[in-house]
Amino acid sequence: MKLSGASLRTLVICGAGATRGAIKPVRINKKRIKAPLNADFFTILEAFQRAHKEDDKTLVQRIDRLQEVIASDLPKTRGEKRQPTMEDVFSLLYVTQNLRSIFSKRKGPKRKSSKKGRKEIEDFLEVTCRLLADIQDAARGKTNRYDDLVHYLEDGDSIVTLNYDNLLDTALTKRGWKPSSGYGFKVSEKKLKWRPTDAGKLDVSLLKLHGSLNWFAKGSYSKPSAIFEKKPSLITDPSKVRGSSGHIRQIVPPVYGKTFAHSHWDSLWNAGFKEAQEAERLIIIGCSLVSTDFHLSGVLYKAIARRKKAGAPFKEVIIVNGRKKGKCRWRLLVRGCTEKDPRYYPTFENFCASQSSRR
Repeated sequence: MKLSGASLRTLVICGAGATRGAIKPVRINKKRIKAPLNADFFTILEAFQRAHKEDDKTLVQRIDRLQEVIASDLPKTRGEKRQPTMEDVFSLLYVTQNLRSIFSKRKGPKRKSSKKGRKEIEDFLEVTCRLLADIQDAARGKTNRYDDLVHYLEDGDSIVTLNYDNLLDTALTKRGWKPSSGYGFKVSEKKLKWRPTDAGKLDVSLLKLHGSLNWFAKGSYSKPSAIFEKKPSLITDPSKVRGSSGHIRQIVPPVYGKTFAHSHWDSLWNAGFKEAQEAERLIIIGCSLVSTDFHLSGVLYKAIARRKKAGAPFKEVIIVNGRKKGKCRWRLLVRGCTEKDPRYYPTFENFCASQSSRR
């Protein structure tokens, strides 16, 4: 990536804050909807439900069932006022999916334990995908910060993203990025239902460590473990991500304990680990490095420990949306592994504007 006249092999790490910073809030049926974060997902979901109250009863019912789970099953601490996070709710659903005689509707006969997942797991995944798909559809054709970011990318750079949406994928294709190989694994012509024009001009890896809205694996929501146990068998055009018969969308749910059971996931995480060891510049955008994401924090800690041992610090570290003062986890993580103090930008917009002014 070429910044301030210097071309350095760069690793960009994007969290949910990157998408929120990349696009302005959109209007869906006259309701103002922001790209969600882990912490405010259910607040935004309430507005999204109101937006579709008259035109999609199935979606409204799915959200109602999730709200019922929050009200009846989620452990509460007296006096606690914070909204539950995505991780809170999905972790509850995932770990209780086989305790159906306990965690079921209060009215009517109790359901027996089953190997099938809770109905609300399907609700959660479908609602999440619908929310993100509607947001990216509403943002399509409008300028966003991802377009600015990819302008500076060069061959050999890598992006690690924890986001499911395809806004970054789409921005990359405008520069000639090739999805058949750019995701960090080869996709056969048979499996790829996306043919961007001018593909092959930009050799950049986009490593989506938690999956993607346009990735599908064979299976169904009756066995959500298929997400972890299989590799994508279909990759679609981001403008056509509404679902595929006989397939489950391959996005890794926000659950505390993730168990990846297929070499596909192992190869993606290993690729990210390798890039964290070899990149000359590290840029973090809107990623809070939450303590419950044990995979990401563990992988990065291991990579940086190896760099320190080898005497190979980053030439430059840039933190966007991070706190310059106080307990910034990223600052603590890279301490002793960078040639100079990290540079901080309060927003994605500030970062892009600062680079534009130096062109």
